[in-house]
Amino acid sequence: MEDQTESQDLTRLTTQVETGQLLKAENVLGFLQNIIIVFVVVFGIAYLNYLLVRFWFIGDFSQNMGSIEISYIQMAKFWSENGSGWQPQWYLGHPWSVFYTPVLPALELFLHNLLGFSFGHAYRVITGTAYIFVPVSLFFFVWQVSKSKSGAMVAALFYSFLPSVMAFIASGIANDTLSAGLEPRRFAILVRWGEGPHTLSLVFIPLFGFFLSRYFERRGFVDLLLTSIFLALCALTNAIALWVAGILVFSMVLAELIEGKSEFISVFKNVLYLGFMTFGLIAFWYNLQFMSTFFSEGSDALNNWLALIPWGFLVMIFIFGVSFLLLKKFARKIVGLPFAIYWFVIIFGIVYVYYASGDSRLEYAPQALRLNTEADMALALLFGVLVSRLFLWVSAFGKGALKYVTVTFASIIFIIPAGFIIFFGMDLIARLPKYTESISKSQIQAVENTPEFRVSQKLWELTRGTDQRVLAPGNYGFWLNYFVPTPQLRGALFQSSTNFWPDHFYWQLTFGSDPQIGLALLKIANIGKLVYTGVGSGEIYKDYKMDERKFSNVMTKVGEDRGDVYYSVPLANDSMAKLVKVDEIKSIKKAKNAIDSGPIFAYVSAIEKNADKKIDFERISDSKYKISGEVGEGEGVLVQQTYDAGWKVRGGDFRKFKDSFDFLVLVPKNPGKFNVELVYSKPFGVYLGYILTVFTLGFIVKRLFNIKIPFRKSGSQVAGA
Repeated sequence: MEDQTESQDLTRLTTQVETGQLLKAENVLGFLQNIIIVFVVVFGIAYLNYLLVRFWFIGDFSQNMGSIEISYIQMAKFWSENGSGWQPQWYLGHPWSVFYTPVLPALELFLHNLLGFSFGHAYRVITGTAYIFVPVSLFFFVWQVSKSKSGAMVAALFYSFLPSVMAFIASGIANDTLSAGLEPRRFAILVRWGEGPHTLSLVFIPLFGFFLSRYFERRGFVDLLLTSIFLALCALTNAIALWVAGILVFSMVLAELIEGKSEFISVFKNVLYLGFMTFGLIAFWYNLQFMSTFFSEGSDALNNWLALIPWGFLVMIFIFGVSFLLLKKFARKIVGLPFAIYWFVIIFGIVYVYYASGDSRLEYAPQALRLNTEADMALALLFGVLVSRLFLWVSAFGKGALKYVTVTFASIIFIIPAGFIIFFGMDLIARLPKYTESISKSQIQAVENTPEFRVSQKLWELTRGTDQRVLAPGNYGFWLNYFVPTPQLRGALFQSSTNFWPDHFYWQLTFGSDPQIGLALLKIANIGKLVYTGVGSGEIYKDYKMDERKFSNVMTKVGEDRGDVYYSVPLANDSMAKLVKVDEIKSIKKAKNAIDSGPIFAYVSAIEKNADKKIDFERISDSKYKISGEVGEGEGVLVQQTYDAGWKVRGGDFRKFKDSFDFLVLVPKNPGKFNVELVYSKPFGVYLGYILTVFTLGFIVKRLFNIKIPFRKSGSQVAGA
């Protein structure tokens, strides 16, 4: 019967391979038939998705200058220039070890070095390829969960072409399209908004689910390893994928308990093994320092969950309890349905609450609005499971001649939705590809013709040869350091900031009305030049919310061009190293915020008091600086780079501490002349992560070495035994 045949495809074939059994003659034809069908389906799905984004593989940059793709392109560029120490250009300086998740920029760097691709072109090739293969990986996931290729194919087509479910609920999603019509949400997030890592992670989520399902079924170490690898790839690609993978694990655990396949203790142990192994694989990047910054944006979601205590949690426990009992009673024997329901309802619920909560925008997962594409993926899986079960249920009826009738009806159940989706997809293939064309096909023609490029060149001209940072607002700041190495207050990746103040300063400078506080903050950050974007400016986001007089009254205008006005900040001393009184700088308490004027003005007074006494500050590399000068009794050297435990002083006896604005202060043991090097090296916490990953890899190699080839039957091996 069709039900028996399709539902055992994956299990039978993989068991034959892993037990080392030779395929019997009567199974060869069926095996080859399955291979051919899967190949044709996978190729067809990939080709249809290629047609949607076929022009994405040409050129360097998107036509949408507001896209955040430049952030991820810059990461690879930074990595090629100095990817092992300190990054001084963004957020008052930060260590490379807290940079973004590495998979996408690492692949860009690989293609750049291997094939000579520009970083922009490498980004487009990688993300375009990912876009094509997301529905392919979803096909295998749904096949594994539903045990049906037909349902898996419908799900892959569903996710390839249909618009987001949230487009029918939230007008913001419905209107956020490139073609002014219905289109897949993941098309807009890649092409318009540049969410490259998010797009790439969508390939790994279904593959993680595929191997997690196998691991729960078979409990084999190889399955545990493959599950851990794909979970690690999720974590090393994008935070969104990590949250969704966590929800996937939770949903599959509930499904396991509903279907009665495992006891709770057994499932808990398997999840524990998975967690330990995955963390070991990613510890080389997920060190304590990285996690402290990368997960900082999750605090709002955590607070919202804590706010549910106690009554909200009791209500949720009741809802989950009732749903668990209902599914156990009515859906326990419907393969894949309990998991599909839970995975969709949880993700959809998080996104729906975000949009339904109005201006409050309640988040129960970090960046809840970006889970749209994952909610659509879960809905596609649920739809595929329902189609597959209905298809297999109908096809199982009847014998003899009646069998042909039931198979025909079953085929209609599959053909109608697949045909409708493909018909809709053909319209998208006709309308959408032009939006994937590069900037060279637009009126702009090249990034060198953009306001972003023009402003970067002017700021470079105004600050070259100095230690001054700049304030480049909005999109100007996003693009600045792709063109020039001028350090700035912000940058293109807020998670990388280890300094508390950049976003607070930026808010005060763009929203605040007090010019004196604004001027003081510019001096504290050693910002020597500022761009004000007027009405005629080409900058997209127009972050400034106050009149230009806030700056013109306290600064000197040094240029104006097409709505962009350049101001020079009256820095008493623009060296990044300044002579300060140690007791005075220590006595300044930490400001409560960027309008707490007392500590702010006191700090400016302290750094300007000895402005005439120059301290030489010379950059040798991004991670090494030469500092020389003379200090008196009770004096020290303020270095306006973010404090980090990795900073070391070579050539002199200095102690260091962090001041109230998170900068580094060096205090000599003895007064007098000095000539030292300030060098950044990775702190122990980073090396501890390396050690954990090496240890994990050693354990894996040892464990695999003990497994003889051909593999023994996985069902007899208990993970972790």
